Amino acid sequence: MQVQASISQYYHADKGFHPSEEDFAILEGAARIKKATTREHRKPTPAELPMLDEAAKLYSRPGAGELRDLFVGGLFIVGVLLIVYRGFLPNEDLVLNFAGVFAMGVALFHMPWGEHRSWIDEALRPLFKRLPWELDVPSVHYVCALLLFICLGYVCFWCGTATLDLPGDPGPKGKGRSLSPGEKSRLRWAYRGCGIFMASSVVLGPFFSHIPNIRSKHAKVLLIEFFGMIGFAAYWVLKTWEISTTGADRLAAQRKLEIELSKSLFKGHKVRLSDTAQPSPQGQHHLEDPG
Repeated sequence: MQVQASISQYYHADKGFHPSEEDFAILEGAARIKKATTREHRKPTPAELPMLDEAAKLYSRPGAGELRDLFVGGLFIVGVLLIVYRGFLPNEDLVLNFAGVFAMGVALFHMPWGEHRSWIDEALRPLFKRLPWELDVPSVHYVCALLLFICLGYVCFWCGTATLDLPGDPGPKGKGRSLSPGEKSRLRWAYRGCGIFMASSVVLGPFFSHIPNIRSKHAKVLLIEFFGMIGFAAYWVLKTWEISTTGADRLAAQRKLEIELSKSLFKGHKVRLSDTAQPSPQGQHHLEDPG
């Protein structure tokens, strides 16, 4: 199968969808005609109809993608996991819940495929047509995808550093320890870097698409999504290592943690050991001597 323009396009595109450069020119021309007819409130002219018909043929099988089930099922699994995971901060937990809902929204409301739109897009179309200003009807699919990226980027940048200063909980095997100053510094920069990387993926995608030998110059959105997923995957791996190293999850399960609200917008809230919960001597030893 030809590399598609986005991950969402695999919901529709099958082995039969392999547009040539001429086909892409037809699709771009049809898009310009559609925008012009909408802006000028007119019907297509006889000279414009052949191009619109050719474009419609390329989109003749909506929802026929061979990877459609994997696309929908994978997003639902990710969405459910984001919702059931309890963050260390209330705002982290809330944003992850929203991210899970948006992930399932991306799966439920497919991207437009030619003239075929999801049922919610069709329901909203009359409302947007009543607006007094010129505005294309945004697809709910794209709105959910954008909000998903924003939520995940927020968690990486603002919430990742909250647990870095916790004393290590040795746990039943005595392996938990506090992080060294160097580890804290590296993780702090890495978490914020992952958040920035996700936010900047909308720039990185088009940039890399202009590098010679990129397989498909039409896969800009696919590259944007790829960079965004790499950013959050890197954050999740690093965060898993941090929590497993310090045993922060055990402290949270024992209700030994409390939130220290930050007065600075750029520092974010922190999680600390509550005044009523003192670490064990072994845990205190790890706090003073991470090695």
